[in-house]
Amino acid sequence: MNVEKLIIEAQRGDEEAMNELIKIYFPLVSINTKNFFIIGAEKEDLVQEGLLGLLKAIKYYDPSKIAFNNFAILCIRRQILSAIKSANSKKNMILNEAISNNLISDEYSTLELDFASNDSSPEEIFFSKNKLENFQRFTLINFSKLEKKVLEYIIRGYSYKEIAKQLEVSPKSIDNSIQRIRKKAETWLKTYNLN
Repeated sequence: MNVEKLIIEAQRGDEEAMNELIKIYFPLVSINTKNFFIIGAEKEDLVQEGLLGLLKAIKYYDPSKIAFNNFAILCIRRQILSAIKSANSKKNMILNEAISNNLISDEYSTLELDFASNDSSPEEIFFSKNKLENFQRFTLINFSKLEKKVLEYIIRGYSYKEIAKQLEVSPKSIDNSIQRIRKKAETWLKTYNLN
């Protein structure tokens, strides 16, 4: 049975189809959790969040709008980022008040939640700030105007459909921009040996 048929069956409540899809896409979940962490949580917690994202992708998938693989990645990452943001929001209240964001524009300030926490040492905070500022400089030089806008909305947790609506462009344009952003971000990670 192909993936499309498995998704249809899973959406109808077929547990075997759901289990088969989880088995097929579990490596995708693992890959998408490897560069993230939640302070005080185990790696398995992020994998569980990734699996929740995969389940949402299966439940809400519409084959007329996007390829399932791309939709699954978006749902998995959105779930992971949402969990990180939620876990770190309370821990970062003091940090966000204490560290000036003068060098970081507003659209990047939410990324700080992923790079530093209230439990971080001054050295970790310093290096996190440098990493964030370095990435911001990279995007200013290497990202197109559309890619910068799309990234801004991704950071805020918007789905690709919501971004398309906000920017008044087709979902396909947003999907293409996200693919380019991903490739450029991977280049940045390799260049700065951060992966």
